[in-house]
Amino acid sequence: TLPQLSTVIGDANGDGKLTAMDARWVLQYAADIRKLDEHQLKLADVNNDGKVSAIDARKILQMVANQV
Repeated sequence: TLPQLSTVIGDANGDGKLTAMDARWVLQYAADIRKLDEHQLKLADVNNDGKVSAIDARKILQMVANQV
């Protein structure tokens, strides 16, 4: 069977949880030092503007802070 794909919005690293590490991955993608696949890009685009940027990373951090 295929591994289950995460459905957690913002979960860029695909571990099923929303953490600061996801924001880090998004920043690394924005800086062109990390590649993300199509599914990861869809989850990482948290503001739904069609691109993955530092703005998404900031939103992910805000979402993580609100989980506490």
